[in-house]
Amino acid sequence: MARTVYRVFVDESGVRAHGPKTSQHFVMSACIVPDARKADLLATLAQIRIDLGQPAGHTIAFKNLSHQSRLHLAKKLGAVPYLTISNVIVCKRELPVAMSDVDAAYLYTLRYLLERVTWFVDDHGGQAYVTFAHIDRFKIMKLHSYIGILRADPSVQIRWQALFLPVRMETMQGATG
Repeated sequence: MARTVYRVFVDESGVRAHGPKTSQHFVMSACIVPDARKADLLATLAQIRIDLGQPAGHTIAFKNLSHQSRLHLAKKLGAVPYLTISNVIVCKRELPVAMSDVDAAYLYTLRYLLERVTWFVDDHGGQAYVTFAHIDRFKIMKLHSYIGILRADPSVQIRWQALFLPVRMETMQGATG
């Protein structure tokens, strides 16, 4: 039997860096949608943009929305039955000193998000294409290299059979492999 194809879109919130003026937390989230429902999700997002008075194709940034707009967005997305959102929240002050490097902290968080995404996708008989939002000053090769390290580590609980590799990263010019 063929596996269901999923699209997973990953983005982060918060500042990866440690510092006295930075947030204590870093969040990485994944939106998981069956590929067959991607057009439906895009239509829902288009309607949300209309509801919020935003132009077509405008990137909706939660941090730039009013409280009422945030509530509307959350209610609309929460009502989408085929959309699953997984979050990993890291308290940066609890990370080992070795994680004070912003890339190391990002990759550490990524590991736990990929584990959870693949558990969900695999448990639902699927396989996923994963696309990461562009990350300032972070090269796709570093991401691919880290995934290679994770694949070689038997303690990692990522279900590799649930992923199409390599993962992708969206840039302003489009997706890169």
